[in-house]
Amino acid sequence: MVTGTITISDADGLEDIETITIAGVVFDVSAGMGELVGESVSTPYGRLAITSYENGVYGYEYTLLSTVDNDSQSGATDEGFIESIAVSVSDGIASASAAIDVTIDDSEPVILGVDDAVVVNAAGLAVTGTIDTTSVDGIAAFSLAPSLGLAPEGLVYALQPDGTLVATDGTGDVVFTVVVDAAGSYTFTLVKAFAEVMATSPDFNDLELVPGKPYESLATAIYESYDPATGAGIGDPVTSVVFSAGTQRLNPSRDGLGVGDNLVDDPKNATPEVLAMSFADALSGMTLNVGNLSTDDVLVWKVYRAGVLLDSGEISGSYVGSDGSIVTIANNESPEYWIDLSRNGLDPDLAFDRVELSATDDTSWKFLGFTVEKPISIVEIPLDFAVQGTDNDGDVTMNAGFLVDIVGAGNMLNDLEGNTVLEGDLGADVFRWSLADPGAEDTISEFDSRAASEGGDVLDLRDLLHLENQDNLSNFLHFEASEDGSGTVVRISTTGEFTGDAEHDAGVAYQTIELQSAGDLLAIGTDQQIIEHLINNGKLLTDG
Repeated sequence: MVTGTITISDADGLEDIETITIAGVVFDVSAGMGELVGESVSTPYGRLAITSYENGVYGYEYTLLSTVDNDSQSGATDEGFIESIAVSVSDGIASASAAIDVTIDDSEPVILGVDDAVVVNAAGLAVTGTIDTTSVDGIAAFSLAPSLGLAPEGLVYALQPDGTLVATDGTGDVVFTVVVDAAGSYTFTLVKAFAEVMATSPDFNDLELVPGKPYESLATAIYESYDPATGAGIGDPVTSVVFSAGTQRLNPSRDGLGVGDNLVDDPKNATPEVLAMSFADALSGMTLNVGNLSTDDVLVWKVYRAGVLLDSGEISGSYVGSDGSIVTIANNESPEYWIDLSRNGLDPDLAFDRVELSATDDTSWKFLGFTVEKPISIVEIPLDFAVQGTDNDGDVTMNAGFLVDIVGAGNMLNDLEGNTVLEGDLGADVFRWSLADPGAEDTISEFDSRAASEGGDVLDLRDLLHLENQDNLSNFLHFEASEDGSGTVVRISTTGEFTGDAEHDAGVAYQTIELQSAGDLLAIGTDQQIIEHLINNGKLLTDG
């Protein structure tokens, strides 16, 4: 708002002034000049009100009511726009006119700061940060700055048409996304956990094996990379693997490893051959290198953890390639294929320590090697981004940076069938349930109740819950005190049948997870309030 004065004079005196016109609105002041006080008129961008009068001098206030689009308004400059308000006076015989020029400065929007964020290296976790701004014209939209900065090694950034930043790794998998909300916040979602290292099997020709000689088992360290001249592993080994074939014998050649006759066979009228790999550490995301695979051959894969089958599948005829396209297996055995199991049925979040490969339907193929990821245990990955805002008349702020820190989790621990006791370690352990097992009574010993970003533990219940969202999660989850009072019991209805009525809920099929040493979560409040607390602190993963 600004104030000013309008001075009116007449050689014949002010008593004969009949009308005063402001911005096209005519006011009759023949009864007295003071009659104009309290009147107001609308202008294209504001309102002008007459506030006082004395001896031919009016006082006025101008209030700006809308923004000026300086980029399209005729007569506007980068500095501002002048709204000219016409004023005229008449005594019935003669008249005079002038204008009130109101300069509307073009204010620049400013981002005062953007919240940094911390997220644990576990797939599915998301964090939200606030963008603090000031703008007279109001902010119309926020977006990531066009300069996205350098992506970490192994990642590629792509800005989508809707403004979402998508980061993909070398396999084409989405690792994380960043979405900026027009209301003034951003959301970072970790779609896939960062792997500590990618380990690859050695060239079997470099293991100094005797071609054609049968082996009961083969043990070797596996590395991130190998010296191309000597075949020796570079740096420290990532882990180690033991190849075996049950009661049969391994048969290496210079181009691969097979069972019996150097292939992996499902012979007629004989026991199918199984090539097994047992790893010293829990791994994930296996990619197989195979040969002698033609259209009708069938490759069967199974993954285990602690002797329990976690996942399985078959490859035959075609498979999904690393770029997401369908690869058709040729009707001959000449090509080699790299088949990422995570794109062909293997849950990418599963941690396994044993893989079994076989053929079926009287077919065969040759094993040439693999790559695997050793997940979860990272130190810290800082990611830098920048946002900008655009105000309602088209002005753009300076870029404002923010940081998302990916911090290391402890372990990814999977529930097994039946009653299971899970025990984590230092770091934000992620406890993952993949079996709907009504009646099971599972336990997490020493559950760390701190926020995940501070090293607290995380519950991943996505595979147990279906059709849930943040508004109805209390139909799926109910919290009670543990018997000794030192922890909290989570009751889970996989079908969302809890209603809050104790008599009804007592008959609902459920399984339980006791969070030992978790403190009194019940002190937070209702089931819904506890759920919101866990989600806001990165401690509960659901699909909703």
